[in-house]
This record gives sequence, C-alpha cells and structure tokens, in this order.
Amino acid sequence: MNLEKVKESLNKYQATLHLDSYSRRENLISEMSKLEAQGTDCSKCSGFCCTYYHNSMQVTPLEAIEILIELMESDRLNDETIERLKANSKKYRLDNEITDGHGRILRRYYTCPFFNDHSLGCSLSRRAKPYGCLAFNAIEKNVSVEGKCKSQSGLLEQREKEFSEVESNLNNELQSSLKLYWIKKPITQALLDMMMQMSI
Repeated sequence: MNLEKVKESLNKYQATLHLDSYSRRENLISEMSKLEAQGTDCSKCSGFCCTYYHNSMQVTPLEAIEILIELMESDRLNDETIERLKANSKKYRLDNEITDGHGRILRRYYTCPFFNDHSLGCSLSRRAKPYGCLAFNAIEKNVSVEGKCKSQSGLLEQREKEFSEVESNLNNELQSSLKLYWIKKPITQALLDMMMQMSI
C-alpha cells in the first residue's frame, strides 16, 4: 500500500468535499457531553461495547474518510496503523463477507481497532467517531459493567434526517471516485478498502 498516494488523495478529498464533520455530529456530541457533566458516563467500564462481545459497528465511506483524515492529521496514518488494521481484519475475518443465503451481508462482531485496551476508551476524537458510537451512551451514573448503556436512536434519526441529502451526495461522490461497491462496512475493512483504492 502506497501511503504517500493515500495521503495525497486524502488531502484532495479534504479540500474538495468541504467535510464539516463536527457540525454533522454536534447533536450527538452535545448529548454525550451533557450526560458526562451529570456523571452519566461509562469511564469506569472496561468497554464491552467496543469489543467483539457487542461491537458490530459499520461505517459509510464518508465516516471512513473522516477517520482517515483524522489519522493523517494526527500523524497516525502510518505502517503501524495499517498493520494493526490488517491484523484486526484477519483476526475477526472481516475480509470474508458472509451472506444470509438471501444476498444480505451479515454484520460481524469485532473489537474496534481504535479501542484502547489499557487506558480504556477510544483513540478517535469525537469529530471523527462513527455516528453510532457517539449515540451509544450510559443510562446510569458511573457505569462500570455491561448492559447499562444503549443507543439513542432518536438522536441518530434526527441527525440523519438533517444531513441525509448532503451525506448521500458525499457518499455517492466517494463511491464513484474510489470505485467502492459498498454502502457500509466494519470500520477496519472500510478503512483498508478505501486506502487500497487510493493507492492504485
């Protein structure tokens, strides 16, 4: 994989797509911050929602490119990150799509490659986190065990309704220019596929 070509492509997309990742996440980030200020957070939890026990998060091309841009801006788009993504893909067999016999691709459970085992939490900033991750919040104060969090689907639906047209256009542009056949994929595989297409 040619990292220089990937970074060159990312710079082009960053300049031409007018990615305003924070404003499209603002309602989710505000709610998360409000809950944290009230002590309703999961900072003491070991992060089951980010591991193969519960995580099946999928991202769109737009969410994937925003993660790649963050990695590039923070000097983390390097061989070490690519090797970690490849190892994650292999460990959870994310590169092998499994269908249900009716043509639908089954969701896969995997530990997120950006989950920090030791310090706990996510190494992505809130402006680059997938929407679904931002909307998955604690429902009690000082959560330390699994099962005390849930997805705030109403907030996700509100966000999607507000930005559906602009995001649809951006996703279509990315799919067309990078020859991506998928609408959503697990984070790991979405990033690897996108970088592979940028390297060609």
